[in-house]
Amino acid sequence: MRPVVLLAAASAVAAAAFAGVKADQFLGVAAGYKTKIACSEIFVAGREAEDVLANEFMDIAPIVSRLSLTIDADRKSVSGSTFGLGAARAIYRDNYGCTLTRGAPAPLPPLAPIVDKPLA
Repeated sequence: MRPVVLLAAASAVAAAAFAGVKADQFLGVAAGYKTKIACSEIFVAGREAEDVLANEFMDIAPIVSRLSLTIDADRKSVSGSTFGLGAARAIYRDNYGCTLTRGAPAPLPPLAPIVDKPLA
């Protein structure tokens, strides 16, 4: 009887760990979406953060409305998660817009010069 109980307990622990990993991945997609859109709307489009948070994410999915965002105007970044799960961060970089990142952002290539071409 004891091996059956141990096997059941190990199975329950494995299932809980698997569910936690999947929940983190699922919430990461939702957090990535919300942080990237909020970053672009605030730092690229120049909208007020309160307006973006109040109006941009209505009726998308219930999980998106539960994601909390932290906006850092000085660093031009937006971070979000749901109770610490699915953490995501989007940063604004001049002339490139907003990018989702994990850790330090990758360096960007130099911008190519814009050449005006006459219309034919």
